[in-house]
Amino acid sequence: MNFNKVKDLPLEIPEYVNERFSFNYCVSQLGNKELKLRIHKNFIIYAESRGFYSFEQIQKKNDNFEKTLDNPLDIIENKVKTIFKMTVAHLYRKVDLGEMKVAIGGNVSSDGLGDYFQMLFISSLLKEKVPSLVTMVHTNLGQRGINLTKPDECGIDLICINEEDYEQKKVESHLKSADFVLSIPHGKLPSHSSQKHLFIDEYGMEGASRKLGLGLIHGTDMGIAIKQPLRNSNLANIAHTSLREHLLEINNPFFVSYLKDKNRYGFIGEAHRVAFIIMALASCPEGISKVDIITTFSKLERKLFDPDVLNELNVGKIQLFKMDKENNKLILHEELILNEKEGKIVRIFDPFPLINADLMLLMKESNSLIGCTGDLSFSEVISHDKLPLYQTMGHKESFFKDITYITGVLHPEKFPHLHQFFENTHSLFSLPKKDLEKIDVFSRKSLEIGRDCQNPLLIDESKLFCAKIQKQYSSNEILVDYLMRKLSHLKHPNLKSAEKEILTKLLNGNDETLINACKNLKEIIEPYNQII
Repeated sequence: MNFNKVKDLPLEIPEYVNERFSFNYCVSQLGNKELKLRIHKNFIIYAESRGFYSFEQIQKKNDNFEKTLDNPLDIIENKVKTIFKMTVAHLYRKVDLGEMKVAIGGNVSSDGLGDYFQMLFISSLLKEKVPSLVTMVHTNLGQRGINLTKPDECGIDLICINEEDYEQKKVESHLKSADFVLSIPHGKLPSHSSQKHLFIDEYGMEGASRKLGLGLIHGTDMGIAIKQPLRNSNLANIAHTSLREHLLEINNPFFVSYLKDKNRYGFIGEAHRVAFIIMALASCPEGISKVDIITTFSKLERKLFDPDVLNELNVGKIQLFKMDKENNKLILHEELILNEKEGKIVRIFDPFPLINADLMLLMKESNSLIGCTGDLSFSEVISHDKLPLYQTMGHKESFFKDITYITGVLHPEKFPHLHQFFENTHSLFSLPKKDLEKIDVFSRKSLEIGRDCQNPLLIDESKLFCAKIQKQYSSNEILVDYLMRKLSHLKHPNLKSAEKEILTKLLNGNDETLINACKNLKEIIEPYNQII
């Protein structure tokens, strides 16, 4: 079946619409009521590549599918409605909103700083369109000794609040005065009118209650945050003085990993970091005498390292540098000597928590392989054209499946080596504790994966994959456009009514096509655009 591209529309269409929501052939054919069921069946099959159920799967779930539902196409029409709304959202970019006030808020808890920096990034994207934007963060990180700081360059009115004073009057005042409230992962705000509220779920979450979220494949996914990589990066610009001095002291190849620490995942977390270290060393070319690795690490224990694998990697000494809080310096904390006379020196630096700017700079300057946990760190690795070593934990499993769906199902001919890399690393990181305790087994698997990273084809595919995600799956534009659509509907209710009427005609027939629907909606919206 030939699906025409939305880019065929005689309109200025954003890239994310061109590539991700090319469904107009199916929807346009809905004008013929006799073909409606057959077209919808075909749409379901096509939609399976977007992570939806196939028609056959739906039938298996309900043998009397067509008989028991008043409208057997409700499931698919809901998907079409969602995709339609995201497709036309860009038409509202220039609508005059006057002085509307918007509040953005969310919860930053034990997961760490990733959600916090993601909120700041999304806020910075929205701030340009909505100058009155106020960002509020509900956090318990202060109880863990982690202080949230507001980057001066973000230009956001940030309010950090604790559990105890969450209902403080200042926060309630902002919420009550806001014309619209946007909650993002992990959203946790006092109750407010659903009419002026939009919740964006986090990466990889599924379920009947999910409406919109960040992610890659599913019809309700809006993509992932893509950052502009640093152009003129230099290790001399790292704000962390002690780490900068160590890295500039000797020009070693270095690797960055932001895997979950031992405090949360115990032995499993520590084993994953050892796996990353082995992969990093195995990916280095012959003749390298010193390697630096920047990662969270608690303690050098000989039992974690397989001596045969370290011998193959020609490792003579492993040093662990940790922060001395009194002097605010990285100092040699432990040393594991395997061969005093020869072998490469491996220096492990644990300077965390790092400010986001430093982590971005390190990603930019580091070797290709970077360890990440998903969410923001995955997005940052992709933004810097690096090879992501993805640590699957809990619900991250779903997001990882979306990644491998792109490499293994949608585009298997483009990413054979990268898909195998993802499968191999997932297999390793999915091992239970009892298997990870077999140090020789998981170390050998890590060694093999690391050696695969020397393959230039893998690195080329990784860069191609990053470019594809940056171009087709960025949430940067669509999130702003969708918010502008919601605000436009709130400010000008007749625009909401007009869009609803056009969508109803599109779904119910009346000879409406997607092309005409977009053109008609654009003509209705234009009088409400700002006069520049």
